[in-house]
Amino acid sequence: LSPEGQYELCGSVLDFVESKGAKEFYTLGGLATGQPVEGTEGRVLGAATHEEIIEVLKEADIEIRSADGGIVGASGLFLGLGRLRGMKGACLMGKTPGYFIDAEAAEAILQKLAILVKLEVSTEELEAKAEEIREMISQAQQMEQEMLQRAMGQQAPQQAQDDLRYIG
Repeated sequence: LSPEGQYELCGSVLDFVESKGAKEFYTLGGLATGQPVEGTEGRVLGAATHEEIIEVLKEADIEIRSADGGIVGASGLFLGLGRLRGMKGACLMGKTPGYFIDAEAAEAILQKLAILVKLEVSTEELEAKAEEIREMISQAQQMEQEMLQRAMGQQAPQQAQDDLRYIG
C-alpha cells in the first residue's frame, strides 16, 4: 500500500471502531532484532499513547519500548491517528529475529494481550507451530554444521598431501 493508502485504510478502520463505541485499542507487531530470541519471557515490548496505558502495560510485565525508535507501518499509524481522535492505544511488539515466521513471538504477544483484555485464549496451536519451527531451525543449523565440517574435512587431506610432498 502507498502511504496515502495506509492512511486511508487506518482512518476507515478507526471510523468503524469509533462507530462501535471503542475508546481504546491495541495494535500488534514484531520488533526484528536480527538475533535469535529464546522463549517467551521478556519477549514483548510495548508502547502507548497515554501514560495511564503505559502503567497498565507495566502491570502486565510488558517492557516499555524506549522513545528512541518509531513504530512503522499500520501499528504505529493506528496509534498516531487514534490519539488525534482522542482514543487511547497501545502497541505490543514481539521480539523476533525477523527472518522467519515466529510463532513463539506471536504466542508471547497473544499471552500478554489475553492478560490485558482479560480473556482466556488457547495458544496450543501456536506452541505446536513454534515447536515445528524450532525443529526446522535445528535441522538447518545441523545441515550447515555438516556442510562446514565436510568443507573443512576436504581441505584437511589436501593439506596433508601437500605436507608429505614438502622436502626441507
